[in-house]
Amino acid sequence: MAALFIGALWLPIFDSLFHWDNTPQVKENRPLAPFPRLAPGPGGIRKFISGLDSYYTDHFGFRRRLIYWAQTWKRQWFKGAWQSQVIIGRQGWLYHAGWEGTENGLRVTRPFAPEELQDWRTLFESRRDWLARRGIHYLVVVPPGKQTIYPEYLPAWASKPDATAKLDVFMSYMKHGSTVEILDLRPALLEAKKTRRAYPLTGLHWNEWGAFAAYTEIVRTLARQVPGLGALPLSCFKEETHDEPGGDLAKLLAGSEVMIERDSLFLLPRPPLEPVPVAVTHITGASIYRAENPAQKGRAIIFGDSFAQALLPFLGCHFNEVILYDVYWQHPLDSNGKSGPAHTWIPALIEQKRPQVLIDEIQESLLLIEEPGMILRADGWK
Repeated sequence: MAALFIGALWLPIFDSLFHWDNTPQVKENRPLAPFPRLAPGPGGIRKFISGLDSYYTDHFGFRRRLIYWAQTWKRQWFKGAWQSQVIIGRQGWLYHAGWEGTENGLRVTRPFAPEELQDWRTLFESRRDWLARRGIHYLVVVPPGKQTIYPEYLPAWASKPDATAKLDVFMSYMKHGSTVEILDLRPALLEAKKTRRAYPLTGLHWNEWGAFAAYTEIVRTLARQVPGLGALPLSCFKEETHDEPGGDLAKLLAGSEVMIERDSLFLLPRPPLEPVPVAVTHITGASIYRAENPAQKGRAIIFGDSFAQALLPFLGCHFNEVILYDVYWQHPLDSNGKSGPAHTWIPALIEQKRPQVLIDEIQESLLLIEEPGMILRADGWK
């Protein structure tokens, strides 16, 4: 027993030396601590020791295996009730458990205050007018959350979302009180789900079928501002299906290898239509996605979040360049070091690129909890 105990104590060291643990890295939504550098002086030594402690905490032997076991056992025993980030629904459906300001990602904790609705209108109208003076067309796009399109697979203990009612208030207010073009994608996605699955079982974002339905509605709406623009029909794409490892929500449960996404749909361009490659550049606090198509003219810019990534290959069929600035992950810091509003603009970049079209994309769950007054101040409109 003593020998087994001593051997167990040494197992992490042996794995660090010989790399026996081949368990896939569990997605933690954060970078793991790097190995520290030793700087000269007493302060450098203190930072090195502190950094070494952080590094070992993130990299000790068999850490990945222990996390995998813990996540797997909790998933099997508690069926998601324990998990703060993922809700395990019926028939293998997974849902995101919510952002700050929501309960379980399903119920919005408070309605819109009148001044919030007014701030949203001021923000979008100010942006629209600023772009109009530069000859740039503007569209606001709101992708619905997965629980809005597929509430029927939520677990029995979870109440159905009432966030839709809050979004209805926002859409009604903007429709009757403003002329800004705002596209509510709920009808398009609800119609798309009648034909094929529009969201993956194990992922947060829409799949290619959902993205294609959203793209079609976006281009139809833009065509009212940009003459000659028309969405490509489904016949321009070849449909292929195959199994994939589980999506981002499955990774949070350490279950991407066992929660297989069956019959995932992929839409491949048919000749003479060429695939539009998408390149990504990671900079401090943000990611920039770029789709380039030499066969087309014009440029489109999207300020949005991760929902917009799947739109680029489709929108790239109509523009020479489509650029997505994933502004949700920029999180500008204020003087106190706190994270600022997410969906802020970069006006200098718009001036430099001079796009033909600019799209503000903000997913439903973030629209309902974002503080428009903070964005107004950050953008300089208030």
